[in-house]
Amino acid sequence: MTIRTYIAGFGFSILFTLAAFFAVTQPVPREWLIVVLVALAIAQFMVQVVCFLHLGRDKSHWNFVALAFAMFVVVVLVGGSVWIMYHLEHGQMSHEEIFVEENIFPHTHSD
Repeated sequence: MTIRTYIAGFGFSILFTLAAFFAVTQPVPREWLIVVLVALAIAQFMVQVVCFLHLGRDKSHWNFVALAFAMFVVVVLVGGSVWIMYHLEHGQMSHEEIFVEENIFPHTHSD
C-alpha cells in the first residue's frame, strides 16, 4: 500500500462527511434525506474497507469473515437497542394512571 491510497481514502472520507453535513443542513424532504444519508454511509464504509482495512486486495478469507462477524455484532447491538427503545413505552404507565394511583386526582364516583 502506498501513501496515495491513504491520502485518497482520507480525502474521500472528508468529502462524504461534508456531503452528509450539507445534506442535513438543506431543506430536503425527509425520505430523500434518509436515502442520501444511507448512500453516503455505504460509500464511506466502502472507502474505509478498501483504503484503510485493505479488504478486497488480497485473497485473505479470514479478513472477510472477521468483517462479517463484526457487522453482525453491530447489527444485533444497534437493532436490539432500537427495538428496545421503540417498545419502551409499552410497559410505562400514562400520566393519568400515575395521578389516579397516587391519589393526586382521586376518582369522582357519581352514585
